[in-house]
Amino acid sequence: MTRPLTVREVYESERYLHVVTAEDGLTRKAVKDFISKEDKQALINLEEGKHRSPFYIKFTVSGNWNPNEWFNGFKFVNAKDVKRSCHITWDDGFKDNADHNRIKLQLKRAVRWFVSGGWGTVWLEGDWDKGLINDFTIQFMSHPVERTADTTTVGRFHPPAVALEMKVNGTKTLVTNQEVKPSGLVKVFVPLDRVNADRYAVSTLMHELIHAHQYMSGTLALVWNREKVTWDNVWKGAVVDTDKVPYRELPWEVEAFDNADLLAGHFYEEWGMK
Repeated sequence: MTRPLTVREVYESERYLHVVTAEDGLTRKAVKDFISKEDKQALINLEEGKHRSPFYIKFTVSGNWNPNEWFNGFKFVNAKDVKRSCHITWDDGFKDNADHNRIKLQLKRAVRWFVSGGWGTVWLEGDWDKGLINDFTIQFMSHPVERTADTTTVGRFHPPAVALEMKVNGTKTLVTNQEVKPSGLVKVFVPLDRVNADRYAVSTLMHELIHAHQYMSGTLALVWNREKVTWDNVWKGAVVDTDKVPYRELPWEVEAFDNADLLAGHFYEEWGMK
């Protein structure tokens, strides 16, 4: 039996049912006669996002068949039973006082709200892949994330290092980042001397977590371009030239800017401290 996995894609060939899983990017197949109509529909429902509940599946295979290539059954696993962690760090600018402790508690709640399903309160394509939260770190900083001569960056998401096979402009390509084990890093500036610093930071946090969601759901990916010797940004299977498309018109930025404040508002309505 495999470790708990989430479904990215389900498709059929003449004899087989094929299932692509998000965490390892592998395609496993089963002889269609071995899979009941009910189980087949359950897998399709997972792929289409009809199950908002955080379920994983474990594939089973008989005999000496390779479990990374074949399956003849599976079972659902509740997300509560899957070990995962999200690390939060604070820089030295955060002091041990009532105001800063309140801000920290609010931001911790915002992280928990998002990864526990809060992202589903707005329409984001794909499904948040909770299995990829392992080794996921959020750094809250009391100074801007980056400064240049003409810009100040208040948030940054560094995508998880993954190895996935996906279609880019209709051609299957192996996405080869440095390691197979997924990890991710979010950096968020918290203006501690500003009124309602937590509200400002929560909106920035939601923007960056939307980017995390994009990578973890496979909507956005980095693909190595051997000819140009650089990474291509791939949005829904098509390469986007960031040298030609203005920053605010990049599709992943449009989604993040359009939804960050909405998510922050939903968080304060449901979990936020008054």
